[in-house]
Amino acid sequence: MHESAQDSVAYCFRSGKLVVFGDAGKAFEYGAKGGVTFILGDLIDRPLINSVGSATAVVNGSCKDYMGESCMAARGFTILNGVAFDDHGKMVEQETPYPGGNLFPLAAASAVYLRDPRETVGEDQLNGGKICTISNEDWERILPLLKENEELFGIGVENLLKVDGVMKRPECVYRKVVPVEVAALAKYESGI
Repeated sequence: MHESAQDSVAYCFRSGKLVVFGDAGKAFEYGAKGGVTFILGDLIDRPLINSVGSATAVVNGSCKDYMGESCMAARGFTILNGVAFDDHGKMVEQETPYPGGNLFPLAAASAVYLRDPRETVGEDQLNGGKICTISNEDWERILPLLKENEELFGIGVENLLKVDGVMKRPECVYRKVVPVEVAALAKYESGI
């Protein structure tokens, strides 16, 4: 899709690949069940609400708020790079990949991989999630999509790993947000 997409694009997306050469509106991938999407720009708010299965997205910009509300995509995940381009086409970091206050509200599964080398996203912005350091397995999981993202948009993996012109290790650049285990549900599942 060339240019930006309107609200509710990829509603109940089931499989395949969608590439958006711009921004995407509200409720992006609402109820998605699978497939992979690549977004060059920003998401407005409420993306991946009620997504399940293997719904996966690579977003090069930021998301304003309510990302992954009630997400249950146990085999899927989202990469949020938080970058933009200046007037000369040079990649620049946005102030934060996630300025909102409700990242992963009521989520039960999935993960958000934030390119957040300056740790601008804090625990106070999460609503049912926690921030973790990415592992080697996490990096191996997201690297193939970052390479495909490079082929699609020319956003080099090496450039994503540079901070102030210095190459950093993935765990110094990316952070992982996962849902916290709800105590009542854990008790129910264990038979207490």
